[in-house]
This record gives sequence, structure tokens and C-alpha cells, in this order.
Amino acid sequence: MDEYQRVRRRHRRRQARRRLRRALAFLCAVALILTLSAGITALLDWIVPPGGGEGPASVSGGNGEVALAPLPNTGNTVVQNTSFSAIGPVRQDTWTLVRPTADLIAQPETGLVRPEYFQGVVMLGDSVTAGFYTYSTSLKGVATVCGYRSIHPSDIVNRTTLSREDGVQEIALDAVAAANPKAVYVLLGTNSLVSANEQKEQSFLAYYERMLQMLKEAAPGATLYVQSIPPVRPEITTLDNDQIRRVNEQLAQLALAQGCRYLNLHEFLADDNGDLKAELAAEDGIHLNGTGYKQWVDYISRHVAYSDDLPFLYGSPYASKTTAANDLGGDPAAGES
Repeated sequence: MDEYQRVRRRHRRRQARRRLRRALAFLCAVALILTLSAGITALLDWIVPPGGGEGPASVSGGNGEVALAPLPNTGNTVVQNTSFSAIGPVRQDTWTLVRPTADLIAQPETGLVRPEYFQGVVMLGDSVTAGFYTYSTSLKGVATVCGYRSIHPSDIVNRTTLSREDGVQEIALDAVAAANPKAVYVLLGTNSLVSANEQKEQSFLAYYERMLQMLKEAAPGATLYVQSIPPVRPEITTLDNDQIRRVNEQLAQLALAQGCRYLNLHEFLADDNGDLKAELAAEDGIHLNGTGYKQWVDYISRHVAYSDDLPFLYGSPYASKTTAANDLGGDPAAGES
């Protein structure tokens, strides 16, 4: 019996020691967690002091304080509410991608080039372009004019034999290639938009795109200028100026997509109502008069894609020293005087 009591007492002492060890282990774990928590809190307070939302957080550095970098994409120079629970994806402001309009695509004005610029230039178009045969301008006899009455882009794409004002018959693409131009100015669309519906518009634009591709093949290296279709006088019932403006917007997009320059002729041709200015219109209300052609050439001369070798007129913003010296009859090496 005494032996049983001794065994029982030893068993109880072992149980008590186990309970004590467990209690000590638990207390140690709690102490470790509290120590780590205090350390992390102290570290965060060192990096981002309390009240950081009131101003930029900073850390001590040398003789001054260095502001911490802002949170990504906040657009803010102040670090606000920086904590593990607050840092996360930042909401972006809403935005809309807007397609550039014809006004934005159009070739901007540069310096005024001299008439010799038109050497090696081809003017390609319908009867509006053919007027350069008739009216005296600074490009007459200098530029190559390929103007054909009543034509459409499809006539050029299909390599139709066309008649110039002087009676010469030719295929437009071959005439352009033979000129080996440095620049080609295209103006087509007046004939194609006469009483045109949406289907005719789309056909016109499809042929226009193909024509530009073929012109790039016929005149590699040449700068292609897509000129806007001119407006007409308000009394013209077969052509609608609203439709012309709508198609010109699409021509600007087409020029941009094809790597061409776009010239917005409406800047000087249209009045406040969007109609062809009376002082620039021929009697038929569609074509231009002599004043209109002179202003057209002046507009082209001021809207040339910049190049170092352009013959800018003396006094032009882009005139080089060599150009200035030549204009003044001096020594190019001497520069401007």
C-alpha cells in the first residue's frame, strides 16, 4: 500500500512539472510576440512618423531632412497614410483616347520658300489643278502640272489614258514617275462628290487610298501632300460643303495612315460660313479665279515639310545663313549681314 502511494505521488509531481514547463513556454512565446510587435511599431514610426498625412514624411539625413518619394501614380508629392493596410493599387483618373482631327493633322506653317522650290514638284489633280495651266503664278513653268478635267482617283488607279489642257494624252502614274519628283501635291474629289451618297463616298476613299499607295511606288522618296477638297459657293446645289468637310476629315486620317502630309486648304479658301470665299471664286462657283490660284501657291509655299535644304526666303524664320547670303548676293561663308 505504501508503495502505491509513493508511485502516485511521483506521478503527480511529474504532471505538475509538465504543466509548469507548458506555462513557462507559453509565457516565453507571448513575450517574444510582444517584443517583435514593439520592434515593428518602432520601425514604422521611424520610417513614417505619426501624423504623416499632414505633410511629407521624411527621415533625418545629414544637416537636413530628405522627403520620402510619393506613392506610385498618385501625382502627389506628399506621402499620405502610409501603412501596410493602406498601401495598394491607386485608382487612375478616367481618360478617353481622342482621334486627332484634320486641323491637328494638317501640316503647320513654316518659313516661306522661294519659287525655285517648285522645281521637281508635281501638281496632280482634276480641273481645279488644271487651272495652273491658265493662270499666271510663281509655279507656272517651274512645276510639272498633271491636271485632267473630270477625273476621279479610280482613273489614276486604273491607269486610264487622260488628256491634259494642252492636249497631251498620258497615263498619270507614268507622267509622275517620269518627272522623278521630290514632292507630289494631290487634289481630287470635287467630281467624285457631285450628288454623292455614302456608298460613293466610301468608294472614293477606297480608290484614293489605293492611289496614294501607287503614287508612293511610282515616285519613291517623294513627299506626298494630300490637299483638302475645296469648298464651293453656297448657290451650288450639286455639291454640299458639309459633306466636303466630312470627307476632308477622312482624307486627313487617310493621309496620316499612309505617311503623307495633309494640307488644309480651307484655312484660306473658306469664309466664316464654310463656303468658298466670293473674292477667290470663279464665275461657276466651283473653281478658283486668278487671285485664288495666287493665294493657293502662297499657302503651299508657307506649308512645306521642313528640310535643311529648302530654299527659304531671306527673312523667313528658317532661312539658313547660306540662303541669306545668296539672297543678298554675298559670300555664303560670311553668313548674314
